[in-house]
Amino acid sequence: MALLWGNGCDRETLSKKTGIGIRTIQKCINDYIQSANGTVSYNKKLKAYIANETFEPTLINDDPESYLQYCLGEQLQQSLLQKGKVMTSHKFPIEDIQSLTTSNVDDLIMGTLVQSINTQSQICGTYVAKKGTRTDIILSPHSIALARNRYHVRAYHHKFGRYSDFAVGRFESIRIYSQPQTGVSADNDAEWQTFDNLVFELNPKLTYEEIESFRMEWNLPSQSNQKIIRTRRALAKYVRQEMEKTAIGTAHQTWIYKEDK
Repeated sequence: MALLWGNGCDRETLSKKTGIGIRTIQKCINDYIQSANGTVSYNKKLKAYIANETFEPTLINDDPESYLQYCLGEQLQQSLLQKGKVMTSHKFPIEDIQSLTTSNVDDLIMGTLVQSINTQSQICGTYVAKKGTRTDIILSPHSIALARNRYHVRAYHHKFGRYSDFAVGRFESIRIYSQPQTGVSADNDAEWQTFDNLVFELNPKLTYEEIESFRMEWNLPSQSNQKIIRTRRALAKYVRQEMEKTAIGTAHQTWIYKEDK
């Protein structure tokens, strides 16, 4: 929630940005204000929460990875609530295998990335390529995504003059490199700003029984074998990799990629 407080924020904007319900947003705001020791207050004239000059983001700094997992859990819970599911408690009753198999990230590196995104600053550091080559780079990060069980940061690469994805776990070291508001924003990142509808079809090589079971599992309409996923174009490759995996218990992949709409 603190990421948008540079120019003030309101619960409707936060809800739209995070995909989390208004009630949960308000609870998070109330909790945050209580822990902010008077450095955040509500401005009735502006109808927004405003931070004073002594404000410093707090919750994200201690354990950024756990905070991200918390946000993912809150988003999942809200999506179920919006679909009319009945929750027996405020805690989501699930064993989260994804968190067990997601690559670990260094808190200092993640915290620095979040700070640079929040302040729209450049970072510099050393990045390790898949082949082990170390490169000194200057980036302007603008977003973080969780894909294929690892965190990626979307950033403008100043040397090559283009936007690219970087695996967070492969930053050997980074630091803030510039003053706030001097980084390159996401506004001109065409692949990030463009959304595509990816069409997948249940693999016709699956047996009739397998197709029926997957149709139930994915809550598809009767007789429908297609699943349409709307995603940012920059993340489409990760969606395809995930969907085109071979299903457990069968020799065939579950979904076949058909087209973009």
